[in-house]
Amino acid sequence: MTSPFKTIRWGWFLLALLPVIVCSIPLLFVLVSATQIKGDELTDSFRFFSTGSIANTLVLCVGVLLLSLVLGVGSAYLFATYRFFGSRFFEIAFVLPIAIPGYIMAITYASFFNYSGLFYQNTGMYFNMMNMWGLVFTLALCLYPYVFITALHAFKLSSGNYNESATLLGIGRKKMFFKIALPLALPAIIAGAWLVFMETLNDFGAASYYGIRTLSTEIFRCWQIGPSVTVFLSLCILVFIVATMVIIQRYLDKKGYYQPSKSKPVQKIKLTGWKNLVVAVVCFNVFLFSFLLPVGILIAYAMQFGLEEGEGVRLWARTINSFQLAAIAAGVILVFCVINSYSKVIHRVRKTRALNFLSDFGYAVPGAVLAIALLSVSTFFDASLGTIVTGTFLFLIIAYMIRFYTVARGPVENMYNKLPQNLFNASASLGKKPLGTFFKIYLPILLPAFGSIFLLVFIDVLKELPITLILRPFNFETLSTSVYGYAKVNESVGQAAPYSLLIITLGVLAVLMLKRIEKKYGINKG
Repeated sequence: MTSPFKTIRWGWFLLALLPVIVCSIPLLFVLVSATQIKGDELTDSFRFFSTGSIANTLVLCVGVLLLSLVLGVGSAYLFATYRFFGSRFFEIAFVLPIAIPGYIMAITYASFFNYSGLFYQNTGMYFNMMNMWGLVFTLALCLYPYVFITALHAFKLSSGNYNESATLLGIGRKKMFFKIALPLALPAIIAGAWLVFMETLNDFGAASYYGIRTLSTEIFRCWQIGPSVTVFLSLCILVFIVATMVIIQRYLDKKGYYQPSKSKPVQKIKLTGWKNLVVAVVCFNVFLFSFLLPVGILIAYAMQFGLEEGEGVRLWARTINSFQLAAIAAGVILVFCVINSYSKVIHRVRKTRALNFLSDFGYAVPGAVLAIALLSVSTFFDASLGTIVTGTFLFLIIAYMIRFYTVARGPVENMYNKLPQNLFNASASLGKKPLGTFFKIYLPILLPAFGSIFLLVFIDVLKELPITLILRPFNFETLSTSVYGYAKVNESVGQAAPYSLLIITLGVLAVLMLKRIEKKYGINKG
């Protein structure tokens, strides 16, 4: 191999290293700040910390996770195993709640069922949603699609040979699910459950609106009092997350589930009679509460309150802000993920495997911690540089890069891994340089997959609240900050409704485009 060729290879590696360095900022901030904590200052700061937030966070995460698993795994197995009335429609419909941010779901249900809400006005019945169980219910409704998507993909990939053998042995459907289907799909289910757990831990808007103190809200509140307790809590969260990740990875490696390369697809069973009716009604109710009802409530509020004078102009401007921000951030993140994964193709996995561990920390810490870390790091720079960077559009893009880099990296790597391992070597043996190989071979093959991953990140950035709320430039509003401002500060769900509907609409369009790309090109992110 010629020396210039090696130089080009290492150039790709250095480019792949750049986002990893950026994504390590929260980790470096927590570690460096932890060494500067003073015992007396930490003790004084803890007087303002609510110890109940730890128990609240634990209850919230466990509750949302359990309900999401029941909804996600149960419905995924139904769609992968049975055919019933509306099953094709519901398979797509069950993904749509992922377009609704947790804070919008929580605000919508709370306003609908309170004393001044539409439900009480029309029925005289009152349900108190603004408590822990209401928060668990609303967050699970918009987070279960993470489990549903990964579980459905895993169930569909399961070999039909296993089902045929189980049937011949006289094993019933219930035992077949727990002994065969569930163990085979467990790695994918755990991956989806991990996403649900992280999103719940990161929640700020819903818990803040409901007045429930969690670690995410306490970190933000305590930072305004003193940084010591915030740094200490952030360090504890990082240690907990790292330990959990190691345990999960070792468990999956130990289990080592594999799918046979050649197998029959699972033959779906057609439900008839009362079973067909019951399953269809249950699926409709899930879709009703997770999507139709919150969207219908928002439409009713939007029609009831309408738009004030000049609000239409602000609505359009903030829609453009959100769309541009999400599109640019998703594009930047995707480009660096493509470079990172392609660098692994060039250098083999060994030289770049350790980089993934560092880059995952951006997604592991709550958004409030990430925003505070960036604000703190900016103070170490020169005053002029801090003025140029801090509180700018670029600052937000950097924050989104740290937060959502891992979300895109996993699917991008998966797409590269599905290609033949000797593809690059064959091109290199013909004298092609890495850049030419990428544009001539890899890009045409993977372009549809890159499009689906772009939409995946676009949805996440569009819904994001705490980072945007803290780091946005002065007098810069997005749809998400507008919803939180109108609902929390102004206490006007009617004003927040049009902004909420636009977030959901953009998210639904992105989800439908994502499903269309996957169906046309046979792409799955799992």
